Amino acid sequence: MSYMMCARITFPETDKRGGFQTFLVSSVRIESSWKLLTDTAEIVLPRKMSRYEGKNLADILRAGDRVMIELGYDGNWVTEFEGYILSVSRGIPITVKCEDEMYRLKRKTVSYSRKSVTLGQLLKDVVQGYEVKTSFGDTELGAVRYARKRVSEIFDDLQKLGFYTYFIGKKLYCGDVYSDKTELPEVRIELEREAVSQDLNETDGEYEVIATAMLGKGRKLEAKAGVPGAETFKIRYSDKDMRITPEILGDFARRFYERLKKQRYKGGVELFGTPSVTHGMILELSSVITPEMSGRYFIEKVTKEFSDNATYRQKLELGGRAE
Repeated sequence: MSYMMCARITFPETDKRGGFQTFLVSSVRIESSWKLLTDTAEIVLPRKMSRYEGKNLADILRAGDRVMIELGYDGNWVTEFEGYILSVSRGIPITVKCEDEMYRLKRKTVSYSRKSVTLGQLLKDVVQGYEVKTSFGDTELGAVRYARKRVSEIFDDLQKLGFYTYFIGKKLYCGDVYSDKTELPEVRIELEREAVSQDLNETDGEYEVIATAMLGKGRKLEAKAGVPGAETFKIRYSDKDMRITPEILGDFARRFYERLKKQRYKGGVELFGTPSVTHGMILELSSVITPEMSGRYFIEKVTKEFSDNATYRQKLELGGRAE
């Protein structure tokens, strides 16, 4: 059975032009990860798309214009990216670079001052208009003061504390995929039948886990488990009742390490364009030839590549085991 690849790029209406779509693309590349802050996309349009309604397309498309990318097979499109144009090249073919909803928060500045604030309240105050999801909303950050600072720079500060901020669609998440589940569906793949390729490599199964918890007034508690100096996994402990103790945090780190060391393979898997996957999902991988590779893995990064040479691939970077 063969499938016909399809693409639809939509440039919605602006105050300077009407909206329009194109089904013709030379290539699309989309890169997304919960560790990147900003998901990006690059669209290369064919030479015949250099003009639209008699005008140079590079003059019609402007930075800040909205864009939606849909990809699929046999006319069954899946929305793979929504965001804003970052730049448009002047040459031919035209290359359109895009960023997700973080584009707007990179350009929004706020002045903010609190003697004491929780993570949830800070996010609510500085990203008004967006739905926010976090398991760490009650975490006390202590005193916070920002003078005309970009919201994305505030997210950079939060990342230094171990809180990763990212968009899935227009919902803002803050935490990490290991302890702040995104409630996305799981995807099941049989390696030998459904994967294009894989570069999973066997490891010694040794890791170091560093677990942290915020105690209020900016104070932080830390516990470690595993092998010092080995590959490090940093995780956050969410305790809405604020009853964390060194013993509780230490047990949390040890239990996470025991799950993690079962992961004897690391790397990635390359899939065809369907089923569509996103970072934050859990991949349930099974292998007949190498059953020890089988398991449930967090998907940390996805790179999608679509081109007019009949290539539509999804490259998955796998993180820790989800068991």
